[in-house]
Amino acid sequence: MRPDLVAEFLADTAVDEGVYRHPVRFSGLREDLAPEQVPRLGD
Repeated sequence: MRPDLVAEFLADTAVDEGVYRHPVRFSGLREDLAPEQVPRLGD
């Protein structure tokens, strides 16, 4: 897989066993960012 788009989402920080406790909401595409500019989760 090679990401070509950056998407922004809103999520609560409450996580149980790796699953968000509350719904995650799509906020929109970030055309001002390239995938290389976004830090990877867990890094």
